[in-house]
Amino acid sequence: IIIGMSGLVKKAALMVLLLMLSGVMLDDDDDDKDKKFVQVDGKIFYRDWPYYFMGTNFWYGVNLAVENKKRLIKELDTLESLGIKNLRILATSQGPDTEPWRMKPSIENFNGKDYILNERYLVGLDILLHEMKKRDMLAVVMFNNFWHWSGGFGQYVNWFVNSSDPIPYPKDQNDKEGYQRYMNYTERFYSSEPCIEHFISVALKIVNRVNTISKVPYKSDPTIMSWEMANEPFPHHSGENATKWIDRTCKSIKKIDHNHLVAIGNTGYLESNYFDSYNLDCIDYGTFHVWAQNAGWYDPKNDTETYKYAVGNATYYIKSNVELIRNNTKLKQKPLVLEEFGLARDKEGFLPANSTRRKDDYYSFIFQNVSAYMLKDWVSGVNFWAWGGLGRPTHPGGNWTLGDDWIGDPPHENQGWYSVYDVDESTLCTISRAISTFKIYEINKHKLPGSFWAVFAISIIGAIAGVLLDWIFRAKEKQVDGLLSDKIGQHSFHSIF
Repeated sequence: IIIGMSGLVKKAALMVLLLMLSGVMLDDDDDDKDKKFVQVDGKIFYRDWPYYFMGTNFWYGVNLAVENKKRLIKELDTLESLGIKNLRILATSQGPDTEPWRMKPSIENFNGKDYILNERYLVGLDILLHEMKKRDMLAVVMFNNFWHWSGGFGQYVNWFVNSSDPIPYPKDQNDKEGYQRYMNYTERFYSSEPCIEHFISVALKIVNRVNTISKVPYKSDPTIMSWEMANEPFPHHSGENATKWIDRTCKSIKKIDHNHLVAIGNTGYLESNYFDSYNLDCIDYGTFHVWAQNAGWYDPKNDTETYKYAVGNATYYIKSNVELIRNNTKLKQKPLVLEEFGLARDKEGFLPANSTRRKDDYYSFIFQNVSAYMLKDWVSGVNFWAWGGLGRPTHPGGNWTLGDDWIGDPPHENQGWYSVYDVDESTLCTISRAISTFKIYEINKHKLPGSFWAVFAISIIGAIAGVLLDWIFRAKEKQVDGLLSDKIGQHSFHSIF
C-alpha cells in the first residue's frame, strides 16, 4: 500500500509504520486473535496498554459498504496506512427518502404499519465492522443523530408525537432562525415516551445483533470501542429530560452488554445538561466538539482578519471544556475526547485543487493543543471531521443528492466544505505527525520490557522515525508557510449555538 502512495503521504505512512512496529515490540503479550476491549481506568483508556488515538469521522461508512465495497476497502487501507484507526460511524438513518437533505437510501423506515430496519444496510454495518477488524481498527458506533441530515430525532418526533406537524427544516446551513425552529421542534423527543421506547428498542437490536460475516455477536466484538447515544444530542431547553433519557438508555445497554463503553456524543459545556449527563455512573467518557466557522469565529474568505480570532476562541473553548471538568472535584474523572473539529479550505474552496494552508495550520494548532492536555492525561483522543477520501463532490459547494459520491460533508452542507481528501498531502502529513506523537505517548506510558535488545531496537526505530519526521516537515514547509507561530491575543467568546 505504501509503495503505491505519492511523496509526502508515503513518508508520513512510513513514519507511522515504524512507530507502530515499536509498539508491537513492546507489547509482547499481544495476540491478534484475542484483541482486548477498550476499557477505562480513571482519565485514561486502556487496550492492552494506555490507548491514545487520532481518528476520523467516517459517518457514511455503512452506506459505502453496501453501495461501493471496493471503494470502502481502498479507504480503509489508506486510513490504516496513515495510522488513522479509530472511526466514528453512524449505524442508522431514518426515512422517508422523499424528505430533503438526507442520507439516502435510509436504514429505518415506516411502511404505514410497522417500523422496519433495512437488513441490506445492517449487513453493510456487518461488512464495515468485519473489514475494520482485519485492520485492527476501532469503531465508535452512533445509534442516531439529533440533526435532520440523517432523519434523526426530528423524524422520530414526526412519527411518534404528531405526524401532521411537518419537520421545520432550516432553509440552508446558514439559517440560524431555521435551526432554532428545528431545535424547538426536535427537543420534544426527550419528553416523548414513544420516541424513547422506540429509540431504545432500535439501539438494543443493534447491540444484540450477530455479525452475518464474522458470526461474532456485536456484544463480543472488540472492534467496537463504544456505543454512542447519538451525534450531538443537543438538549436545547430540555436538559433534565435529556439526562433522564441518557441514563435510561445507557442502563438498558449495559444490562445486556458488559464489554463495551458507552458515551453520549455531546458538544460540550454550553449544553444545559452537559455536566449532569457526563457525571452519570453509566457514562464511561466525555466528548466535546469545536467548530470555528459554524460558531461565527472564522471566515475563510477573510482569513487574514479572522484566523487569529478563531484560534483564540477555539483555545478558550477547548480549555473550558477540559479544565471545567478536571478542576471540579464534584465531577467524576473520566477520559475526554475531542471528537469533532474541522476547517474549510482556503477561500472556501471545495476541491482538492484548492489550497489547505489555513486548514493545515488549524489542524496543527488543534493537535498541539490536544497534545498538551494529553501529556497530563486530561484528553485521550481526537477525531477530525471528516474523511472524504477518494470521493469528490459532484456539485462542489452544493448539496448532496442521491447518486453523488459519499464524502465527509453531510447531505445538507456544502459538499467539499470540511472533507479531507486522499490527495491532501500537506493535511495528511499534519495528521500523521500527530499520530506519531500520540503513539510515542503510548510507548512512554507502557512498562518497558527488561530485555536490553528490545530497548535497543526501540531506540533505533525511534531514531529512524525522528529522521523521517525531519524529512517530512522540511518537505512540508515548502508547501505550507509554517505552523501557527503568532502570539494569540485575548478574544471574547461567542456561544456556538
